[in-house]
Amino acid sequence: LSQLVGNSGRVVSLEAQPRTFELLDWSFEISGLNVKRVNKAVFNESGIDVRMTFIPDRALNNELIIGDDFFDSRSKKTVTVKTISIDDLVREQGLKKVDFMKIDVEGVEDSVWDGMSETLKNNPNLIVFMETNTARMINFKKDPETFYRKIEKRFPTIRHVEDGGRIQIITVEEMLARKDGSDIF
Repeated sequence: LSQLVGNSGRVVSLEAQPRTFELLDWSFEISGLNVKRVNKAVFNESGIDVRMTFIPDRALNNELIIGDDFFDSRSKKTVTVKTISIDDLVREQGLKKVDFMKIDVEGVEDSVWDGMSETLKNNPNLIVFMETNTARMINFKKDPETFYRKIEKRFPTIRHVEDGGRIQIITVEEMLARKDGSDIF
């Protein structure tokens, strides 16, 4: 993405898990890519401490712990991280326009969505590419249908990226029927 926006654009990358952030920071530094890095968890509120699970020596499937929820805690460790909402991030970074956003937050998509209402309102042409996971939302005691309906209200046509890269329109009902992850935009 950094190469696509060139010198006139900006890429902001958020990563909450400290070790993964360290690796991303190092990678961006040695590659010389124009990417602003922020070591915080994206959420609906800014400045709160939340716990996050992670598997040592593995940089995937890190999860925020919401309240007493603890999804698949076997073999996972925890770390406390600070949160930031998308709206606050956009303000802090001085972003006047946001064209594209990729969101992969392992089950707290609805909370992130609730923290980006100003950004959605102020950027009518914004493309949001989001990984969602109906089963994980249910495990977190979230209501995926309500969340998917919020997305549908803002983006009446939702597209899904199938395995192999094929893009097709997907309905809320189809998203709910999928118990695995969906990449949508």
